[in-house]
Amino acid sequence: EVTNVDIHLLVSFLITSTNRASAHASDELCQTVYHFFFTLVKGGNIWFNIGRMNKLETRTRYEAARRLFEQSRRILVSGHLSPDGDSLGSMIALSRLLRAAGYDAYATADVRALGKPGFLEGVADLIPLRKLRRRKFDLFVYVDAATPARLPPEVRPFAEKLPTLILDHHATSQETGTVSIIDPTAAAAGELVWRLAKWMEWPLDRVVAEALWVALVTDTGRFAYDSTSPATLRTACDL
Repeated sequence: EVTNVDIHLLVSFLITSTNRASAHASDELCQTVYHFFFTLVKGGNIWFNIGRMNKLETRTRYEAARRLFEQSRRILVSGHLSPDGDSLGSMIALSRLLRAAGYDAYATADVRALGKPGFLEGVADLIPLRKLRRRKFDLFVYVDAATPARLPPEVRPFAEKLPTLILDHHATSQETGTVSIIDPTAAAAGELVWRLAKWMEWPLDRVVAEALWVALVTDTGRFAYDSTSPATLRTACDL
């Protein structure tokens, strides 16, 4: 059985080996090697998603997400267990954007265990996990979770039964959704929510901007981590 530890060790070894070889090999060969190990392991339901999506793939997936929204009315948004600032900020922002666009959309979390990001204004609109049984939805969206196993147990049945959109930035994220927008070069899930909002031409209000700002600040260590890119800073500037 392949474990996440095995995967990370394999990736680290291949990246190091390829970087060393790049000084003595053609660019074309290096690109071939990178492409090979970025898509190598699919065993154990584990997919590698390393590298930014190209423009065609981006357009295709964002348009597929648009069609999912257009076919839905009631939308549930979730993040991972014990949500941090990125997870909570992303789900609050996305659910609020969807409501402003005319959808009956709500985020859900254990409102008794939100921790430090619990100060966000959109927390008041969350549906407590314990009340989900009474609700029906057409579409399930989850953010900042590499696998459905990272979701609260109460929402996992929605991931199994409903059309699902995934927005995530982890390299080990599984493409198990009806539509998966996964980019490990993004510094935070909040960066992907911002891109989606721009693609859909949804206006951002102050509450959304604050939630996405907290998402970025959390997963970039206040823009100090290596994951911070020019794209991350452009997102922050817009917010």
